[in-house]
Amino acid sequence: MGVSAMLAGGQAVEPIHLPGDVQGRGEEVGGEAIEGDSENLSATETRAALHQVQSGEELSPEWQRSFEMLTSDRSDVRRKEAKRVLKRAKKEDVPSLVYALARFEDARECEEKRLALREVRAIQDPRALPALERLARAPRRGCGFFNLEDCWKCLRRELRATIHELRGGSSGDEGEEAREE
Repeated sequence: MGVSAMLAGGQAVEPIHLPGDVQGRGEEVGGEAIEGDSENLSATETRAALHQVQSGEELSPEWQRSFEMLTSDRSDVRRKEAKRVLKRAKKEDVPSLVYALARFEDARECEEKRLALREVRAIQDPRALPALERLARAPRRGCGFFNLEDCWKCLRRELRATIHELRGGSSGDEGEEAREE
């Protein structure tokens, strides 16, 4: 079943422009053919493209750059951009995804990061997955007595559930991985 059929239950939808990393990989969306092979789309890329279609929240070039910096592999880049977004912009002027990721990155205490995670989850945008998956891969040691405790223990379960949900799972079904502690 094509993306357009999934979006509208088999009915035609208006043509859309997919983000650059998805565009050109082969799907017909709203009658607009995109070249390439749709089988090569990852599940995350597909969900990100579908969310953009559904939510209509396309990022301007400025906010796309912020988003890319907030999901960078370099922590110094992420922290600097998070501070810039939170300091210079009003919340209502920032796309919800960018603002929530900035808060998530800027949070230093577990409970503060947990609240930011809830904001990210409420947005239901799979484009947040790289930031969440990076934290999920973080070592479970580094805090407490002799650095033997998990710095993010307070949010691990909720983090796994959020990742599962954004990957397409339902919100009460976290899968086997989420049940492991």
